[in-house]
Amino acid sequence: MGSISMALCAAAGFLAAAPVPTVVPTFAPTYGQAVSLALEQKKPLAVFIGQGTEGFAKLVTDGGLTPEVAKSLKAEFVCLYVDSTTETGKNLAGSFQMAEGVVISDRTGGLQALRHEGAISPVVLTTYATTYSQPSLAVTQTTYAGRTSLFGSMESRPVMNAVVNVRDTMFPNAPGYIFPARSSCPNGRCPNAR
Repeated sequence: MGSISMALCAAAGFLAAAPVPTVVPTFAPTYGQAVSLALEQKKPLAVFIGQGTEGFAKLVTDGGLTPEVAKSLKAEFVCLYVDSTTETGKNLAGSFQMAEGVVISDRTGGLQALRHEGAISPVVLTTYATTYSQPSLAVTQTTYAGRTSLFGSMESRPVMNAVVNVRDTMFPNAPGYIFPARSSCPNGRCPNAR
């Protein structure tokens, strides 16, 4: 009887220590295909920027996504993983001006709805997926979260969740691309600017 108890305890300990497998959404193979699919399906584009083939698992902390969030991302978004250790991924990450994080567009692909720089918890990603999958959401500004701020890293200037109007940033290096300068105007172009 004692050996059965010990065997059950050992098995329970093994099961508790076993790593939880990371659930990942379906990723488009290239940025161009992701943009085309997002426009065709009228879905927001969710770009995950990480490092290496296991970068997505490192980007989403605390054991990764729940199956429900992965299902939501698959149903409501077109997802793309950018491996910034490859030449193509490094260039694309540079176009987004982000080394690690998540960028979500609006349904038109013309605006970045969210820029979350750095690792992200499954709880926060669930909130983003719920918020930005709403068909009635009208995006007029980009929300900045994570380590992102308008003026540098969070360590130097604590500006969290700043909101800036940034047009055409879902298509890096496209005409009309505006990255916010140090300005109090929402899009860097004040009506009374000289």
